Amino acid sequence: MNKYILKLLLFVSCIIWSVKANNKIVTIGTCSTEIVCALGNCLNIEGTDSSSLDIINRDIPNIGYWRAVNIESILSLKPSLVILSNKIGPKKITKLLKKAKIEVLTLNSPKSWLDLILNIKKTAIILDVKDKAKNLLSKLSNDLKIKSPEKFYQEPFVGLFSMGGGSWYMTGLESPSNFIIDQLGAFNVSKFEGAKIISLESILQLNPKGFLVSESSGNFLINKKSPFENFVNKSQNFKIIVKDKIMTETCISSIETYRRVALNAN
Repeated sequence: MNKYILKLLLFVSCIIWSVKANNKIVTIGTCSTEIVCALGNCLNIEGTDSSSLDIINRDIPNIGYWRAVNIESILSLKPSLVILSNKIGPKKITKLLKKAKIEVLTLNSPKSWLDLILNIKKTAIILDVKDKAKNLLSKLSNDLKIKSPEKFYQEPFVGLFSMGGGSWYMTGLESPSNFIIDQLGAFNVSKFEGAKIISLESILQLNPKGFLVSESSGNFLINKKSPFENFVNKSQNFKIIVKDKIMTETCISSIETYRRVALNAN
């Protein structure tokens, strides 16, 4: 190859790398944020949704709740790239961002390990960090190979969370918590999708042997004295406390949670 052409290609490659490395990124959705950070671009995130702020762990603009984000807050940051979940709201956000000539990468909310692989690869391509993606996927794959303790095998589990006010919700079959229940070799006793309010009578009828409880809801178990909370709190069955974001989207932290539970229970 002509030396001049080779130098030109190298120069162009350096420019592309520099632009991508210095992206001003906005993320919307905990999984989008987790992936960007896991691929080494956390410092390039200039703004994110309220649910993702603890992932960033530094002071950056909050663009609002991920299902009700503020378009003006995003535009004011003048990002070069917005990486978002297909579950965000309002739905017109993506169209408005593209109209403002901002590059948008939409990630489908993962329901499985294969979905997560695809999201990581798509993000790695646009950030030009394919090697980091390869290393990340290798690590996560090894975590999933950790054998689940036999005590969880085929045991009935439920995912639970509360937003206060005395109401408790049970997560459904395609919920993010179901990913961890499946990995543990247990099964979700719910027969529906999404999340539904559950009563003490219903939980007694289901007779689960394990509870996957969101972290903030775990505080209600300690501090409240309703019959439902007393039942779960005093239960001798398995109680696994997980980060709130685990109940929001299946992502990297879901696999890390499985690894922690599997290793600690062995």
